[in-house]
Amino acid sequence: MERLTFVLRLDVVGEGTYGRVAKCVQMANKKIVAIKMIKDQDQKDPFKNQELAALQKLKACNSSKYNIVEWYQAFTVRGHLCLEFEFLEKSLLDLLHLHQPFPG
Repeated sequence: MERLTFVLRLDVVGEGTYGRVAKCVQMANKKIVAIKMIKDQDQKDPFKNQELAALQKLKACNSSKYNIVEWYQAFTVRGHLCLEFEFLEKSLLDLLHLHQPFPG
């Protein structure tokens, strides 16, 4: 995991099975980011390691070239895995609802 960046949570923008996503600001550079806070799970659960391995592979693929949301770093807070991403105004689900790509 990378070094911890101090962030200030502005708002919770989503919640799902594995945790919640918060809109945050990095205190050092005032950049708006999204922090996905993974719910604390059993230490034997391989999900955390699988998630980190997948993100590291995607990061190596030049995410901006392939329209993949950019992942910055991972850190833990009180045993919870936190993943820091670029902040996007809309989620994939929001875009699907907006453009209605599938027949109803």
